[in-house]
Amino acid sequence: LKVRFRGRAPLHWSEPVSTAMLTDILNSMLRGSCFEVICGSFVFHASVFLVQHHRPNSSLQVACRHTSITHHAIAMVLGMYCTWLYWDSLRVDAALGVDQSKRFPVASWLNNFNIGYFLYDMIHALTWERFWIPHHAIAIAGFATSEYSDVFALANAVNVWITEIGSLMYNVYLAFKSVRNYCCFVGFYTGSRLAFAVWSVEVLRQVWTDPGTSSYPAWAPCCAISLQVLLLGANIHFLGIHLAKLAKVLKDSSARATIEEQSEAKEYCGSVVTRYHSA
Repeated sequence: LKVRFRGRAPLHWSEPVSTAMLTDILNSMLRGSCFEVICGSFVFHASVFLVQHHRPNSSLQVACRHTSITHHAIAMVLGMYCTWLYWDSLRVDAALGVDQSKRFPVASWLNNFNIGYFLYDMIHALTWERFWIPHHAIAIAGFATSEYSDVFALANAVNVWITEIGSLMYNVYLAFKSVRNYCCFVGFYTGSRLAFAVWSVEVLRQVWTDPGTSSYPAWAPCCAISLQVLLLGANIHFLGIHLAKLAKVLKDSSARATIEEQSEAKEYCGSVVTRYHSA
């Protein structure tokens, strides 16, 4: 048996499999125009939503959450794979390395995959969750300008998997709500956002120290800095919301525990008095 991929000689199953071979195969499978990948991603996520929405005992909220989890998982895995695959270029060319669609094709494919998802989810944001509009607008602008200028794809891949870990954990919390699980989520979310802040500093360092001799558009460095800072600001904003909510949840939980203790104490005193009068 043998399999033929575009741009590669036939692969015999008897050939020893190497990392370079797997990378070559994956790149061949993912090769396609930006428009094809964006439209395919849009249709894929819309189809997942419709299937989930029409399941028995499902709801709009559940269908949206399951679609988000699907995207979070795929984007996180591909982002981690890009980080591992292009590790040697991460500290040098992640931000402004040119020809990233050719040098980092998996990262470029992930860019377009994310554009398709956020275009799909923007419909939900415009319809009933308008507080997501600024976040989605920043994300679409970042991915689209990256593809247009052919830089920043690798930096976006790292951005994606760091942020998607926190988003995936939030959906897990929604499925298993409890005070303990929310505390675990906020702790994990805080750690992921601190990691994202460290990575943002690294991206800004690469942009600042770039000699400017590459053939990227003149506006690319300013765009990379502004979008990275905006994305960091949005994530810090959401972190502040979760920390404030956690403080409120812990305060309410403590108040309920105090009321229960007082109620139990009153019941105990009442039972003691009853037994005394009975005696």
